[in-house]
Amino acid sequence: SADDLKVTPIETAADGKSAKVTVFNFFGFGPEGFSREVSLPVENGAIVPELNGEKLLRFAIIERFPKDGAKRKVTTGFIRQFPLNAGAVAIGFSAPRPNVITMGTNPDDMLAAIKEVDNSLGGYVVTEGGAVKTSLPMNIYGMMTGYSVDELIKRSKELDHALEALGHEKSGAAVSTLLEVFYLADRHGFLD
Repeated sequence: SADDLKVTPIETAADGKSAKVTVFNFFGFGPEGFSREVSLPVENGAIVPELNGEKLLRFAIIERFPKDGAKRKVTTGFIRQFPLNAGAVAIGFSAPRPNVITMGTNPDDMLAAIKEVDNSLGGYVVTEGGAVKTSLPMNIYGMMTGYSVDELIKRSKELDHALEALGHEKSGAAVSTLLEVFYLADRHGFLD
């Protein structure tokens, strides 16, 4: 549910004016690494998703296939270095482990993106207003597609344009760029 995607503080200050949360770095190299714990301000009971003037997106890593019917494990936090003014994006991939990663401005769009990814073995989805804007399924082992080269290029460009329309000016190679965060999450032990 969308409630499962809400960022849960690691701890909240006694006065309730700040909360410690995990902030991920989309480009997780360098001294900051992929993630760190950061105190963010709390206003009217809600965490303010901003760090040093940079707007943060909500971020979640969702276990794709939990064992023995258990509930999916969901890791939440915020992520920087991926500008988006509205909507959400989700990435589902089978290797190295079958998980879904989503980032967005609100839990409802993130949930819509996750549900669309769950219709395929893997892939990429962009949503806004609870609706799918574009989808690029990867139905062969959750890592490949049977599309022709022309169709794959067309769908990849649609993904780029959908992200650009939501304020992601750095788009242009979204398929490759989004995979980077997936592999960083695995390299840093966040995928189950």
